[in-house]
Amino acid sequence: MTEGKVGRPARMDRVGIARAAIALADRTSLPQVTMRALAAEIGSAPAALYRHVEDRNGLVALMIDEVLAERTAAEAMGSWRADLSAFAAGIFALHRAHPWLSTGVLPETMGPGIAEVMDEAFGLLAAHPAPAGRKYSAIAVLLELVARHARTAARLEESAAVIVEDAGRSGPVCEAGHGADEDYATAVIIAAVAGILDSEDL
Repeated sequence: MTEGKVGRPARMDRVGIARAAIALADRTSLPQVTMRALAAEIGSAPAALYRHVEDRNGLVALMIDEVLAERTAAEAMGSWRADLSAFAAGIFALHRAHPWLSTGVLPETMGPGIAEVMDEAFGLLAAHPAPAGRKYSAIAVLLELVARHARTAARLEESAAVIVEDAGRSGPVCEAGHGADEDYATAVIIAAVAGILDSEDL
């Protein structure tokens, strides 16, 4: 097997295909995950992939669903702010593990995984008096703001890595500030969510 490749899935099924595609995206980037590239990655003919996924958009939606299944669901503790903060932390963790999630080139049609995430967050807002439509709007904003912060953080890290490389240094870029940055971002995001939930204009 060629070094660096994930190899052929144990069986050619949707889960195995999704995991191979995720590994490829994690190692490279989402735009490089094409049907042809994935087929080469797992040692299969491209035509074989189309028996399991309709097209590349379907493949990316499948990848997202598989990644979302990795998250640990936030348990309701009685405070919707604390509960949504824990929820946001879980989504941040997914973005750190899979930077391509926030690249902005995701398909318009998502799989059922995103609906499960929305329902999970909706359940954490059960005690809030805002109407259902406003809750779903607030959750959508939360997810978008987390993705934007993750995207910005990834770009800053890439820039820092270039600066370190140009300076002739070696070793990983310092990540000590990530937790504090995400804590601050979460506080800002929850404040934005509260504004939407309490608004009478939506």
